[in-house]
Amino acid sequence: MRLVTFIGLFIVSFTLFAQQDSIYTSLADSSLNPDQIIQLDLSDNNLSELPAVLFQCLNLEQLNLSQNQLSELPEALGRFIKLRHLNLSQNNLEGLPKSFKELNSLKELNLSGGIRANAINGIIATLAKNTALEKLNLSQNKLVAIPSGIKSIKQLKVLDLSDNLLVLLPKSLAKAPALQSIILSKNKNLDYGNAILPLCELSSLRHIDISENALKAIPKEIMDARYIRSLNISNNLISSLPDRMTQLIRLRTLDASNNIIEDISPAFSLLEALENWNINNNKLKALPQSIGEMYE
Repeated sequence: MRLVTFIGLFIVSFTLFAQQDSIYTSLADSSLNPDQIIQLDLSDNNLSELPAVLFQCLNLEQLNLSQNQLSELPEALGRFIKLRHLNLSQNNLEGLPKSFKELNSLKELNLSGGIRANAINGIIATLAKNTALEKLNLSQNKLVAIPSGIKSIKQLKVLDLSDNLLVLLPKSLAKAPALQSIILSKNKNLDYGNAILPLCELSSLRHIDISENALKAIPKEIMDARYIRSLNISNNLISSLPDRMTQLIRLRTLDASNNIIEDISPAFSLLEALENWNINNNKLKALPQSIGEMYE
């Protein structure tokens, strides 16, 4: 009897695991139990509105609605209180519903190429009410500015602002208490000196990406971001790495590939924490002996 019970429990556990691991791509199958759907991918379906049956899937944890024709979302979205990952990229959203604040389990939101640029103020105001959001992708939205209210997203750790039209960043980012990574690649109009200055105050900040910006020099303000462990300056027009970079004593990863760097100062041997260093595709003829000794 115990053996039968054990086998029965094993089968139930295995079935539940399989359901959680399955990614459903349609709600058309009438045999589906909505309560069993944990991951749902409705991307690239030319949807202009969400099907009513979707809101019966109250156990959803991952929902992909990317590459559709959505301009608005219904208030019913707030029913997904277990939702952890939401992909709304490549849509044309004018805003987010007020019920979005009910998504208290939401940790990752992808809005890449998914919103109208003039909707950003309202969207940030709505997201500020989410208590769990850690990762926000706002890339490819033709944004010129970011509202100062972004500091109010208290748990935000990763902010992707790449491939926009940014000119400035709000000084309030210095008050984003949990921010660890900011991606600013492909923003060639951004005043990087003033943009990075407030970020230097963040003891939580670990990663800065300013790649693909046609920069001719590394902004001197970066040298004051002394808590960072990773820096991406690849695919620019940088010709030298200044000695002041040795102030980044916690730096572990440096991607300086695809620039026009001709020489590196022996002072870089002082960066004892540096473990991963990509200087591929530059104009180097030799490395200082002291740098070679770092890895012996």
